[in-house]
Amino acid sequence: MKCCQRQSSNRSGGYPPAEFTSIIGTLPPWELGADFFLQHLLDGDQAANTLSWRWVAGLHTRGKTYLARRDNIRRYTEERLDPGVRLAASAPPLADDMIPAIPLALPPTRPAAGHRDLLLLHDDDLGIASFAPNGIAPAVACAFIAADARSPNGVAPPVRAFARALAADALAHAERDRSIPAGPVIDGGDAAGAAADLQRVAARFGTTRVVVTFAPVGPARDALDALRAQLARSGLEWSEVARDYDAVTWPFATRGFFGLRARIPAIVRELGLDGSD
Repeated sequence: MKCCQRQSSNRSGGYPPAEFTSIIGTLPPWELGADFFLQHLLDGDQAANTLSWRWVAGLHTRGKTYLARRDNIRRYTEERLDPGVRLAASAPPLADDMIPAIPLALPPTRPAAGHRDLLLLHDDDLGIASFAPNGIAPAVACAFIAADARSPNGVAPPVRAFARALAADALAHAERDRSIPAGPVIDGGDAAGAAADLQRVAARFGTTRVVVTFAPVGPARDALDALRAQLARSGLEWSEVARDYDAVTWPFATRGFFGLRARIPAIVRELGLDGSD
């Protein structure tokens, strides 16, 4: 377990190294290994984790699997594990039916004016500083954390604590750097309780709308949908907002990184990050 948690800090987004996934992936089904990682990686990311397991199993690069290597296992376990010569020399690729792509429509990047807003951060997006250009001037910011939704079995206590600590840190930065009062970190495992907590915060700060950073699919999306349903009768308006970065990049993110890479110079210019302004 410590190995998994330490390894997560070495790869962005909880990206599992092929050496670990290819070892565990020899024991079908691969979904059990993917779920194990999400339960125990501190910075586990559903998209990176799931797609990485499929990649190692040969489900994305069709017909090509990624075998474990002795030198990498020794390196990434800091010499604690050495499989010797007991590693498989070949691994037949798995096969499954491709799930058709479903286009996702991004919400607007600017919310309608005329509201006093409660900004709601969540597991998939705790970045608050870069929302300054989006015309959002929240009266208060809260965080909605549903870490246990990552796995049917919940997550390990260190993962749960890590997610809440990140959320608390984001809210502290909002208060210190943006002068946005910090509200509570709300438990996303209980939609009814979370809705009641948000209503109390909204009443205290006189807010009329909850502005939510956009979550496309996955556990955070499901938890937010449950929360929205609970808030439907509260009188609080619900508005989801996309980042400028996502609005510019997502149209080109259709076939992995390489299709997007050629567009990066134009994207940087469009976002005003090239220093030309």
